[in-house]
Amino acid sequence: MISLPLTEKKKTATILIAVFLLVFVLTSLTPLSCDDYTYCFSWADHSRIHSLTQIIPSMAAHRQSTNGRVITHAIVQFILMFPKPLFNLLNALNVLLICLLLLRSTKDLNDGRQSTLVLSFLFFLWVFVPVFGSVWFWLDGAINYSWGITFLLLFLQPYMTAYLDTPRRQTFSFVDLLRILLAFIAGAYSESASPSVLLLALVLILFVWKKQKKFPLFLILYLFFGFLGFLFLLKAPATASRAVTPDISQIGFQIREVLAYTRQYLLIPCCIFAVLLTLALSLHAERKRLILALLIFLTGLVSLLTYCLATYVIPRHMFFPLFFIAFSCFLLLGELFRV
Repeated sequence: MISLPLTEKKKTATILIAVFLLVFVLTSLTPLSCDDYTYCFSWADHSRIHSLTQIIPSMAAHRQSTNGRVITHAIVQFILMFPKPLFNLLNALNVLLICLLLLRSTKDLNDGRQSTLVLSFLFFLWVFVPVFGSVWFWLDGAINYSWGITFLLLFLQPYMTAYLDTPRRQTFSFVDLLRILLAFIAGAYSESASPSVLLLALVLILFVWKKQKKFPLFLILYLFFGFLGFLFLLKAPATASRAVTPDISQIGFQIREVLAYTRQYLLIPCCIFAVLLTLALSLHAERKRLILALLIFLTGLVSLLTYCLATYVIPRHMFFPLFFIAFSCFLLLGELFRV
């Protein structure tokens, strides 16, 4: 029996299905551990979480005593109310959604090249992300990190679309209401990734304004609610306690730690980005997309710099910088496929 070659669309679909199944299996093999057990119980009265009404006072107490990521940890507590197979399924769907969002930024490529890009991106992350399982498969870690990337990418979609000159409607709709809620969630999701993504959105707004000679009101509205979300995160009493005191020696120590982690985990990815950017420039790739890739790369570095004001740095904190560097390399590789 002779098997017919798969079409390009089937190749991409096959890769995405394989990614979904692999993540589902690996997540299923990852047991609950550490903070997973802690978040099974209310921060307010230490009772077992069984209903949504318990999560609100629990996160109010969490905001006072632990950190301001109450949206993130509310999701954790909600998921922990159900048997773990639900998280296994949702986590695999989350990784699939990340892949689809990335492919959307290269939708003008043929499917064969898109499938190559997906494999290259996933291989990049697998090789360079430290403690890979703790940010992709561990329940609390995945919701804090890889799920956070999904919210941030969804928030960035209209900004990247507007920057790349894709026209949008001018009427307010229910989708815009959802984007306002999404913007608040994205702004309140992470102390390191959220401010860097909000800064990227602001820069893209300025580029769109310069091009169109008018302010993109919808994008400004989303950004406003994103900043409200970040302010909500920043003003949590427990968040201030997690920042270093204004002491030069302590800030200097944190900068040294960040530089050490940068050399250990980010040096080679940054070199890969530099090589791809040089090739894209020499081959006269589209300037607008090269600028977008550079801005996303800088977004990763900004998210890294925020840890200079944190009380500690650990390997999984490198996830957000590495993801944005990988995303920028993904865009550059897509440009090299075009030229």
